[in-house]
Amino acid sequence: MKPKTLHAAVLFSLSWLVPIQALAGPVTLVCVNSNMPNYPWTFPLDEGANTANGIPARFTDQEITWHDTNSNADYVLNRLSGILQITGARNDVQAYTCHAGQKQF
Repeated sequence: MKPKTLHAAVLFSLSWLVPIQALAGPVTLVCVNSNMPNYPWTFPLDEGANTANGIPARFTDQEITWHDTNSNADYVLNRLSGILQITGARNDVQAYTCHAGQKQF
């Protein structure tokens, strides 16, 4: 593989991380649990409005956090890895891999 081709391949493979790290505006986040890969969870993420899935969220350089009072669950999205951890009311933890984009069928 030529250096330019390798460079382009590396940039392409990492490009899905950029929108989570530096959001220019509202994006659709697509998250997949490895136990249920055919059922992605899609929701809006808006740093300008400080909301995740319509819920007030805290945005830092490293993570985005929010609490859903309806399900009594805490959400932590690592902006560098794209991993979303959800801790439920019974302290059960679910992990999702996320990227910005559209749901694919």
